[in-house]
Amino acid sequence: MKIMDNVDLEKKVSVNEENKEPEKSNKSSTIRYVLNISFVLIATALAIFFALKDDAREIGRNLAGADVWYLIVVILIMVVCTGLRAFILFCFAHLFTKKYHFHQALAVDQIGVFYNAITPGSSGGQIMQAYTYKTQGVHISSAVSILAMYSIV
Repeated sequence: MKIMDNVDLEKKVSVNEENKEPEKSNKSSTIRYVLNISFVLIATALAIFFALKDDAREIGRNLAGADVWYLIVVILIMVVCTGLRAFILFCFAHLFTKKYHFHQALAVDQIGVFYNAITPGSSGGQIMQAYTYKTQGVHISSAVSILAMYSIV
């Protein structure tokens, strides 16, 4: 009888622990998410501050004197180029897996742009893009094929 009580007690404890674990993981993932966003915002603010600290007034004068239509055209061209690159990656990924969405391709594109910008010789983007494809559920061999086709196009 005593063994049965211990088994029942262990089951109750394991059920209680199972119920508490998702709450902890949700809390920790929320905290990590907030910390990551905060880090990115602080790093962006610092980068803008250090980039503009010496010439902020001159840059402001130049932007104020610039034709608004040219700024809109430049921003539109940047958005179209980003969308086109992401669409190409999406089309190639969609050949290998049907459960692939445009926002995932947009993330892969931006990860490639970022890592190409920060690595010497622009050599880190494709590796990180392949890794991102893998984390999105695309097989690594398919990811390499997608990136090879993308570099040809």
